[in-house]
Amino acid sequence: MNWKAVQRKVLAGLQSKYGLTSVVALIWVTFAADIDLVHIMRTAHEVNVLKREVQRIELDKERVRADLDELMSSSASLERFARERYYMKRPNEDVYRLVPRSAD
Repeated sequence: MNWKAVQRKVLAGLQSKYGLTSVVALIWVTFAADIDLVHIMRTAHEVNVLKREVQRIELDKERVRADLDELMSSSASLERFARERYYMKRPNEDVYRLVPRSAD
């Protein structure tokens, strides 16, 4: 089939009330409806982004749970955590905190 024949069939289809109604309905569903195709695609993208975020949070949760298990299983690791994170010290012990200079 050549291009002219396709053009004639499309124009003939658009001249009928069913063809014109179909084109208007397609345009309406794609762009103008409350829940149009653009809205559906944007929402699907947001869902995918949120699913990736949930996976990342699940991995962080597993890592934190493993750290917690390690801290609760050993008093040496608990002491190391308290010293590093909260600068805790034993009596009669001096703790020096080294802070890097800011680049001015």
